[in-house]
Amino acid sequence: MPLNENLLIELTHKFLTDDLTQGERNRLYDILSSSEEAKQLHEEIVLSWQLTDTSPLPFDLEEESAFDSIKEKLNPEDKTVVRTAPRWRSWISIAALGLLFLTSWFLYQNYSADEWKSLKADDGMLYVELSDGSKIWLDENAQLRYPPFAERQNREIEIAGTAYIEVAPNPKQPFIVDMNTSMIRVIGTKFMVDVEDETQSVHVTEGKVALISKVEKDSIYLSIGMKGVHNSLDGMISQKPMDNSNHLFWKDGRVSYNAVPLSQILSELEILFSVEITLENKGLKDCPISGIFIGKDMDSILNQLAEPLGIRSLQSSNQSYRLLDGTCKE
Repeated sequence: MPLNENLLIELTHKFLTDDLTQGERNRLYDILSSSEEAKQLHEEIVLSWQLTDTSPLPFDLEEESAFDSIKEKLNPEDKTVVRTAPRWRSWISIAALGLLFLTSWFLYQNYSADEWKSLKADDGMLYVELSDGSKIWLDENAQLRYPPFAERQNREIEIAGTAYIEVAPNPKQPFIVDMNTSMIRVIGTKFMVDVEDETQSVHVTEGKVALISKVEKDSIYLSIGMKGVHNSLDGMISQKPMDNSNHLFWKDGRVSYNAVPLSQILSELEILFSVEITLENKGLKDCPISGIFIGKDMDSILNQLAEPLGIRSLQSSNQSYRLLDGTCKE
């Protein structure tokens, strides 16, 4: 049975705060006894707690003896000695565990306002490469603020608007994206963020991220192909599979489809370009469309779609298009 990392993190947190019920204690012991992977992740979480919190642990933590102490506390009759070396691959997994202390942590980051650099994409997309090798694409009107990363505990940036981020891996210096009332914590991954006043969303294209609410002190883990949304008004976080494979159109200048009904494509284009498109030939609405269409303006994309089907495109106003005639070629 695969390891349920979220359950292990939850039970470990309760263990460290001495808040386990007897049933939960038995469940944690069963998980730890099930695999070496569980034991190793558990010990990494405990050691990370020691690094991020100053409150006393419910046992004496000495070098290379953390898991022995944990096992003894969970089951005093079991004297099995198990020692593992932290791999630190689970810094992403333990983001939820450190959540309770992130607010306090930020209070210690007393960076001078003069140290922070501010950039804004005033005239179209802006590309930025940070000193650590991380790459950021800012959509038009998006804003980025960041301090020098050298000798800092974390690589912290602030984003407003839409941006795509490729984080350079560095387990010793986690990457944090501050998004108004929420934040993202990663080591190395690729994702898009869309930061507005009432919501902040993240689309993961590679790796994993932790989306953390600063309102409700809650968090979720998002893997490739997932979208997470944080609501600033109530602090709630939700997640679902990404429903739009073309969310990076603003960056890449292309859209792609695989047997997608024409009506669905037109609805997507209406949202992308803030226009209204009327398909006069209703027999075409279910016509499946496949292909890659390149261009950053509405006319270019629409002409590439319409020409193979024999559709005539008429622009009745700056924000309105009519599609006439055409035959579906499946």
